[in-house]
Amino acid sequence: VHGLEHLVGLLNVLLLRFCFELEFSYKYKKICGIIGIHLRQRCHMPDNYKGIVRRLVKEVWRNGRLEALNELIYPNAKPPHWPWDLPAGPDGFSHLIDSIRTSFPDLTRSAEDMVAEEDRLGLYYRIQGTHTGNGGLVPYPPTGERWDMLGATAFRFTEGLIAEEP
Repeated sequence: VHGLEHLVGLLNVLLLRFCFELEFSYKYKKICGIIGIHLRQRCHMPDNYKGIVRRLVKEVWRNGRLEALNELIYPNAKPPHWPWDLPAGPDGFSHLIDSIRTSFPDLTRSAEDMVAEEDRLGLYYRIQGTHTGNGGLVPYPPTGERWDMLGATAFRFTEGLIAEEP
């Protein structure tokens, strides 16, 4: 059954690509539109959200690849509601993450557990690092102390991208 589902998915992708690349009559464009809606719905499933959050944790938080935020964050996404007035979208997330990573240069963040349903995902995470820098948003001077913190956050998705982290 899994192989058949994969084959049907592959055929849907090929047909959709065929419809976009060639000019068809209204009837065929309508069929392709229906298939496109089906494919978009399949791509925006909770398991895919887990992959997006794993990338956020590993590539951005752990490895500092802030440019990856453009692929993960919805353009008008709301960054976490901390006491700062951060801009919407990838820039707000980038400013927050860069500030924290500057304050904790050896920062590691790991996804301990995730639960996803519909357009929401809950993340239980661990964040560790030594407070040796001053990143601007962290309100106290460097202490040199090692932090090991467990936390939880939630994400809401729009069009397969992170739209909010309250």
